[in-house]
Amino acid sequence: MADSTDYEGIAEQILEYYYSTFDEDRSKLEPLYRQTSIFSFSGTGVKATGTTAIIEALKDLPFQKLVRNRQHIDVHPLHPFRQDNSDILVLVCGTLKMDDAPPNCFSHMLSLVKEGGTYFIEHDVLQFIYTSTE
Repeated sequence: MADSTDYEGIAEQILEYYYSTFDEDRSKLEPLYRQTSIFSFSGTGVKATGTTAIIEALKDLPFQKLVRNRQHIDVHPLHPFRQDNSDILVLVCGTLKMDDAPPNCFSHMLSLVKEGGTYFIEHDVLQFIYTSTE
């Protein structure tokens, strides 16, 4: 029996909500996390576990304004060979302009876990890839 889950559609809905809410008010992302969720901002040493700590870490990120250009999104079921394979791995790559800085590349990985009729973020890894001007 083929899996009819629209992983790409689910991921796109969550990404749209995540990024628009991130840009408006990061504290409103709280419903997407659980006490077992983990966030890291690679290259900065910022790591947080649990809803409250993650929201504080997101609010404390060293930029206010972001302009995102998502160039590539990969979406995969996390457990494709299990009967219940509803969890999703999402990787977003593109460019990101922070405040007045020049654009740099970024990758953002999310693991989404199904809980009832919705999803929460179990792992959230944000990586900026700074390019050299030399």
